[in-house]
Amino acid sequence: MTSVDKAIGATMARLEARSKATGYAQFTDDLIMPGMLHAAILGSPYGHARIISYDVSKAVRCPGVKAVITGNDIARFTWDCWSRMRLRSQ
Repeated sequence: MTSVDKAIGATMARLEARSKATGYAQFTDDLIMPGMLHAAILGSPYGHARIISYDVSKAVRCPGVKAVITGNDIARFTWDCWSRMRLRSQ
């Protein structure tokens, strides 16, 4: 019997469990880096709705806003089967 066969179905020690349970574990959401930006996504409150138009002028004028990205901006990108974003050639 190989070591892989012995590991299947066996109880494994959760080395990170104590730090998670006590609140000491650091998650991605806990990280703060200099110059870091935050993103917010606004979706339609109506499922399968056709968006005819939108006005981003108020969002652009908000203090601290660095960019407003719409579907027209995203349409320039494509996702391949390995989930890597690539700029679509024009």
